[in-house]
Amino acid sequence: DGQRAPPSPAKTVHLHLATIGVSPFCEKVRWALDLLEGDETSDVYYTEDAHPAAFHAFRTVPVTNGESSRTPLLIYPNDGNGNYKNQSHVILPELLPSLYPEEIADEIKKFELDMGERVGATMRCIAYYYLLDKDKKYYSTLVKIGTRNTSAIESLLFEKMLDKGVDKALKKGLVVNEQTRGKSVQEINKCLEEVSQRLEQNGGEYIFDTPD
Repeated sequence: DGQRAPPSPAKTVHLHLATIGVSPFCEKVRWALDLLEGDETSDVYYTEDAHPAAFHAFRTVPVTNGESSRTPLLIYPNDGNGNYKNQSHVILPELLPSLYPEEIADEIKKFELDMGERVGATMRCIAYYYLLDKDKKYYSTLVKIGTRNTSAIESLLFEKMLDKGVDKALKKGLVVNEQTRGKSVQEINKCLEEVSQRLEQNGGEYIFDTPD
């Protein structure tokens, strides 16, 4: 496995992050790790292992001993115990517990999981619905964004195999069709309204506010 050199002598704990490059769930964890790496009081730094959609399983399945193919997958220093965590709502509280004040932590976690299931999944459905259009007009766009920071071999394979079965596998696996696209748009609008109401209740600046 590739590993970056520590950006400074203070960075002594190295983590691997296996991702699908364009996933919003992976972006959450990438953001948290960037904050930790930029924090002079933290000893953490990381190396991202990005993969095109569908190809990530070649990394995640072996690491989890077949238990999961999901990303993001955060792999801790090898201690012989298969030390890893996946799913952003599990990883984030461990990396940045300060984002979860004790008195409202449970409420925040519940909201995060709910929005992840409703917004993250629906945005993914809508994005792939248009990128995997029947006329293949946007296949080149999907290749460009889907292979960002991925290995040369996986980038090439994704490009060559996208219209030879990978597209159909993605649509089937993610349940992408006209009906789910329509339901996704409705669900996102509903979520936006709920978030707007929360912001109004907290003075327009915060979704949550700690008790006085």
